[in-house]
Amino acid sequence: MQTQPVIPAVDPIPLPGPAWLFWTLLVVTFLLHTIAMNCVVGGTLISIAARFRRGNPFFGRLAGDLARKIPSFLAATITLGVAPLLFVQVLYGQFFYSSSVILAWPWLSVIGVLTVSYYAAYAVAFKGEGSHYRHLSVVSLVAFLTIAFIYTSNFTLMLTPEKWLDKHLASTAGLNLNLNERMISARLVHTLVAAAAIAGLLVVILGLIKWKKDEAYARFLLAHGAYWFIVPTMLQFAVGAWFLISLPHDKMLLYLGADWRATLLLGAALVTTLAAVLLMLLALRSKPHAKVLASLLLTTFSLVSMVLMRDVLRSAYLTPYLQAPDVRIQWNVVWLFLALFAGSLVLWGMILKKYFARA
Repeated sequence: MQTQPVIPAVDPIPLPGPAWLFWTLLVVTFLLHTIAMNCVVGGTLISIAARFRRGNPFFGRLAGDLARKIPSFLAATITLGVAPLLFVQVLYGQFFYSSSVILAWPWLSVIGVLTVSYYAAYAVAFKGEGSHYRHLSVVSLVAFLTIAFIYTSNFTLMLTPEKWLDKHLASTAGLNLNLNERMISARLVHTLVAAAAIAGLLVVILGLIKWKKDEAYARFLLAHGAYWFIVPTMLQFAVGAWFLISLPHDKMLLYLGADWRATLLLGAALVTTLAAVLLMLLALRSKPHAKVLASLLLTTFSLVSMVLMRDVLRSAYLTPYLQAPDVRIQWNVVWLFLALFAGSLVLWGMILKKYFARA
């Protein structure tokens, strides 16, 4: 049964800045969060896979190197995830809060699951690969995927207010998940495959950093990381098609010509992804540094396109229900925030430079 949804009123507190500014900040911060999150999930997956490989001691070394980096990337993921979550609440609060209340207990459980994943990741990083603690990497991976599932459930339910009443009546205590959403499986697989590809690119970058210190290990990292980047990326074309056809027909057509922005973004993502794969293949043959950096740049452009495609989809779902917020710009606060935000980006850059210099 579907009824006309009742959408909560927009927050009466006026926005202190223009809506386009908060949208831009949402896109930028979500992109940064996505990169860090992919390194965590994909890095854990590659570390676990490397631990089962035999015949080359570099596999064990790679598993240990990645395991020791996971806690740092996990901290970055959490820190960088706060901002986009806040901007979602600013722009789409009446939708986000509604879906979060309907999925109350699974949503609240994220804190406990995250705590388990954090302790497991730290145990592997600090107790060493030679101990039984290394098997806790699997616990971390399962915990990360559980969080991804809960987040996907919430953010897909947020897009479909017409389902809220039925979900609420199914469990007024908040013991709900958005299991009957068609696109949820494809979206989760899409996220996991992307994480493996981005983490593969991280392994390649670690290889370039170690090139002068240990060329044999660096060449192994380049080859193995390229494998993890190329194979999941090519698989992503099939997963992406699955994701596309899992959307409602009118939403799918947006990317097939009905909306020029969505179609252009899809085309840009496909072209840049293929070019990045080609450059990575060429990097395996000779003089990898410039080609890897070019591949990294193209992959970043592809990620930007995909984040914007996600925003187009969200807008297509919510536009019929959106109400114009009250805006009263406080420029002194806006400029102070932007200055602090720019400073934080510079600080992050300095931290990453020192972090990878010690890799």
